[in-house]
Amino acid sequence: MENCSIYSHHIWYKEIVTTILDIVPEERVAITGKSNSWEKIQIVSEKGLLKSQNKMTLSCKVREFPSYQLGDPVDEITTHLNGLRNYFGAIEDCDARLLQKLIFKISSINMEISVVVDNGFNEDFEAIVLAITEETEGFIFSKNNSIFEAPDSESGLFNENADVILCTSGYSDVKDLEVLLEPHYYAEMKKKE
Repeated sequence: MENCSIYSHHIWYKEIVTTILDIVPEERVAITGKSNSWEKIQIVSEKGLLKSQNKMTLSCKVREFPSYQLGDPVDEITTHLNGLRNYFGAIEDCDARLLQKLIFKISSINMEISVVVDNGFNEDFEAIVLAITEETEGFIFSKNNSIFEAPDSESGLFNENADVILCTSGYSDVKDLEVLLEPHYYAEMKKKE
């Protein structure tokens, strides 16, 4: 079994379904819930003569109060994001500017897609994870596995190309990081001030 989590500031259910269906045929995809508010998606691999069937499961969580910043932990995902922000924020031997942008990016996350693959990532499953990450303008948290490898670390944050954004050793493949916000969350927060 291998796993990872995809994080995005968007709450885009339909876009994720469309991205998956662009890569694998619909008959290999089972969606629990509606395509605009699904709870779980299961994808089975093709069964070949020399390979057994594999299954990937995606589960979704969204913040109770979507925002461009983290506040007090009021739900499971916000609690998790606060922990992720603190964990990576404690890394000292890294590019300080990149770390600051990463902290802002983590704080703006509104959707978490947990990915579990029964028998390890195959080509289709890797393509799906990276395509969802690109489509949702997100990033991936993963322990080292067949797709992701963080040098001198057990885990790290990765972009849509499986490049290391930052790992616990302070290593990074990227020089900069784009931080995008959902404008309507920013406008809502300004109204409350």
